Amino acid sequence: MATLPNVRKRAFGRLTGASGNPTAAEDSLLTDVYGEVYAALAADGLVSWGPADDVPAQFVQPVVALMASAVAMDFGNPELVLGEAGEEAERREIARLLAPEAEQTTIQTEYF
Repeated sequence: MATLPNVRKRAFGRLTGASGNPTAAEDSLLTDVYGEVYAALAADGLVSWGPADDVPAQFVQPVVALMASAVAMDFGNPELVLGEAGEEAERREIARLLAPEAEQTTIQTEYF
């Protein structure tokens, strides 16, 4: 699990390459963009946590990637813009992680 401040800090690190903390204005922007990313994912049924809850560990990377993509230009880092295909890939990864494990059962058969 990652707390929301930790998710924002990871997005900031991805955007700047720095390990420090964002300024108040940057943190506010990242808070807003997290809300937008969460709302978009929730609208498609792609969240299993609440908007103010910690983000489950397996979803942190794709959520951070989507957040960074959304504000990459604001941070002067255009190479982090995922584009439509990249964002769709992150959404597919979240959907894959949400999908229940396929149940595998061995069935005895007779061949004639």
